[in-house]
Order: sequence, then C-alpha cells, then structure tokens
Amino acid sequence: MIRVGATGESIPFYICNLLGAKTWFNETCCMTIEQGAPVEFEFHEALGAVKISGGTLDLEHWNRIKGQDLAFTCDSDGNATSGLFKGGAK
Repeated sequence: MIRVGATGESIPFYICNLLGAKTWFNETCCMTIEQGAPVEFEFHEALGAVKISGGTLDLEHWNRIKGQDLAFTCDSDGNATSGLFKGGAK
C-alpha cells in the first residue's frame, strides 16, 4: 500500500508497477522499495497506483533468472518484450 500525503489515505499498488521492473509479475519483477521511501505515481480508479517511480532494481536477482523463458518481460517503459503482448498490445 502507498500512504498518500497529508490525508494518509492508503492506495494499493503492485511492486511490478515500479518503473524499471523486469517483468509484469511481482515474483520476477526484481524490484524493491523501502518502507517510508517517497514515490511518485499515477492513480487509476480500477487498478490503484500505476507507473510508480522510486524503486530499486535487484540486479543480482535479475541476473540469476533472466536466462529463463519468462513470460511478460518488459522494457524500461513497461512495454512487453515477451509473452502474449510482445511488442505492445494492438
């Protein structure tokens, strides 16, 4: 959850929505975020917080798994480079 400014409202988010994530799945996105760290995000009514900046890439984890046939790997903009939506959804 992300706690928003002065209101203290909590908004759900998925760690795979951090900019720089390597896949669309929390287990393989290789990103972390420290509790209390400031983040910037866009809010989507149905999805919660999306396109979040402020995370850290776990490069050691990514180097361990990147040779595997992972579904939905993505580029630095979050666009799919493998899987069903390779090259972006049409």
